[in-house]
Amino acid sequence: MKHNNLKIFLKNLYSIYLTIYLLWWVSVFIIISEEGFHPVQDIPWFILFTTILFIFWVAKYRFAGDKRLFFYRDISITNLIVHLLVIFLLSTFMVFFS
Repeated sequence: MKHNNLKIFLKNLYSIYLTIYLLWWVSVFIIISEEGFHPVQDIPWFILFTTILFIFWVAKYRFAGDKRLFFYRDISITNLIVHLLVIFLLSTFMVFFS
């Protein structure tokens, strides 16, 4: 039972972080379009956030056996819709009101 709870926890943790990661990319494009690209400032953030995503993916793969990059293998349709809706709505808000 505990192992199954860990799988569910890791899958949801990965999905939540992936949602945040994708929203971060939207903000990156907005900032770069307004202020330009500054490698010394921007590359470390890319490495940090991508490394965290990779660590979560490895943990999900190792403990849950799920290789999917986008969310997870047996995600419920409701959960998927909520993640996609949050990404769409917040991205739209960020693009039009920044």
